[in-house]
Amino acid sequence: MAERPALSIIIVNYNTGFHLTRCVRSLHEPEPGIPFEVIVVDNASRDGGITKLRKVFPDAIILCNQQNLGFAAACNQGIARARGKNILLLNPDTIVSPRALEDTLNFLNNTPEAGIIGCCIVDGKGALQSSHWTFPTSWDYLFDSLFLTKLFPGSRLFGRFHLTYTEFKDPAEVDMVQGSLPDV
Repeated sequence: MAERPALSIIIVNYNTGFHLTRCVRSLHEPEPGIPFEVIVVDNASRDGGITKLRKVFPDAIILCNQQNLGFAAACNQGIARARGKNILLLNPDTIVSPRALEDTLNFLNNTPEAGIIGCCIVDGKGALQSSHWTFPTSWDYLFDSLFLTKLFPGSRLFGRFHLTYTEFKDPAEVDMVQGSLPDV
């Protein structure tokens, strides 16, 4: 029986073939120092991306749905098939930085109280994107609706929900993490 991978990487795909192959390639370059498996759950794509992925990465596990079941259901399918000790949910338009997998797993292994980890997300221009929040209050919704968060991003009062006053260069405890989001 094959060694249990340290990480199962679940990617939900729907007509993102161009991005998907680049994403999986970024996981392999440079060669990671950890055993991992890639599980792609395809939600009835019609762009030929899965055929290309099979040719370029024949070791990838591909689960094909006959219809688009949605992101959450597809994630659950991938997780049910996963053999890894840890799970990474990864969007197909992501390019993983070198050493990101090893660094993230090292942090997780050395921080047993962490239940989930949200990594830094950098956009195509190199700008750090917000991916962490506190639980919102009624005041936070009001500040957002009045655009006070955007007008005063450095304010601890107006920037509390989105934590826009922080740079998070070091690990920190937050209430919520998200893989990616539109500008807030």
